[in-house]
Amino acid sequence: MLSSYCLTYYENPFLDPGIDRRDPRWVGAWWIGFIAIGTGLLIFTIPMFLFPRSFTKSDNKTSDALNGNAIANECPAKVSQEKTIWERTLLLVKNPIYVCYVLGTTARLFAVLGYITFKSKYIESEYKTSASTANLFSGIIGVVPTATGVFLGGLFIRRFLPGPRVLTAFITIVEMIGAMGMFSALFLGCPQSQFAGTTLQSQFELQSQCNSQCQCSTKLFQPICGPDNITNYFSPCFAG
Repeated sequence: MLSSYCLTYYENPFLDPGIDRRDPRWVGAWWIGFIAIGTGLLIFTIPMFLFPRSFTKSDNKTSDALNGNAIANECPAKVSQEKTIWERTLLLVKNPIYVCYVLGTTARLFAVLGYITFKSKYIESEYKTSASTANLFSGIIGVVPTATGVFLGGLFIRRFLPGPRVLTAFITIVEMIGAMGMFSALFLGCPQSQFAGTTLQSQFELQSQCNSQCQCSTKLFQPICGPDNITNYFSPCFAG
């Protein structure tokens, strides 16, 4: 939502670019979000500096000694056998449940990483919206279902207390539903935009009688909508 709000302003908020935010040449004030987030982090980290350099230790050494002796007498093996970080890492690697979870999460991230990265740009291009609107919807799509899923999943586990097999089946079903939902998004969208031009010998030509003498270049793509709000032109030059 913050990025959506920032992109409603031009890159230089004190300058009037003379174009609308739906114009492909529009560059939103993306840098305002970094300033806002950085300022918030700075404000919330100020209390961290109020902690003392070191905390005072308890003066009751006798009580500490008695507690230490009691722990040593109860479980001497646990106190004496302190594992190093490599030994603990080896224990994690030997844990099949943990390894399968890491591999599954990694594969899932690889599958959706491109979708997450270009989601806002895809919405902007496919549904012909501004960058701010696309960022707003991409944020809602990412945050609201995730929060809802975490809440309902926790409620399900707390209410029914399922075993490992039931949880595994539940996760599999949810992942399959999510994959089907992402796959169904391929069939959603607006009708393909029609570009003004002529088709000659199975080749689409952007030039017409109107712009034949304008020496328009196709190296820079700057689509612009025509007066009928239906026809698109490759650039303002091709629109005449």
